[in-house]
Amino acid sequence: MARVTLRGRGSDGRVAIWTGEDDDPFNDPLDHLSRVKYHSELGYPKVISEWTGNVNFTARTSWNPGDGGAVNGWRTSDSVRVVTHNLFAHGLSGQPWVLGSVNIGGVDVAFTGSVPVQMGVRSSSSSGAPSGDGKNPWARWVTLGADGTNVALFEYCVVGRWASGGNANASGIYMPAITLPVTVWVTDEILST
Repeated sequence: MARVTLRGRGSDGRVAIWTGEDDDPFNDPLDHLSRVKYHSELGYPKVISEWTGNVNFTARTSWNPGDGGAVNGWRTSDSVRVVTHNLFAHGLSGQPWVLGSVNIGGVDVAFTGSVPVQMGVRSSSSSGAPSGDGKNPWARWVTLGADGTNVALFEYCVVGRWASGGNANASGIYMPAITLPVTVWVTDEILST
């Protein structure tokens, strides 16, 4: 294991942490970035604001009890749902780099790319009760991002359904409304202006 070195110099306020015993990363950090853990002359993104709130996602499918001769089952009018949930205006000039997490079932999950926040459950009974057979490929995916004005969540959800006939819009997938706690950290790093 490589030795970790911490050094500070009072004459100019330079401080650095790096691996190894030589002073090269202290004196020339850009040429030794693979060994630098921290250097006071390098710029690091800073979190400048935090937002926490609950985000509501509407039911993806709804139960139809078979009134008027319709088939019992879960229904959806669209096989694909695409929604942008604007969370708040960030108030910066340009598009900031944002970080975030979502709490799913009591577990904080980092927003790194698209995150599956809800799995649909296959329903095979005539009452529409979820069967829980685990053979369901459908999920509600959410991505965190920002534009020049707002921080937003982008929801993408596909649910299989029949397109025509007596079972038109029947799905067989149970995906109720959910509310998830989300935390967002806005940084001072502007990606584009």
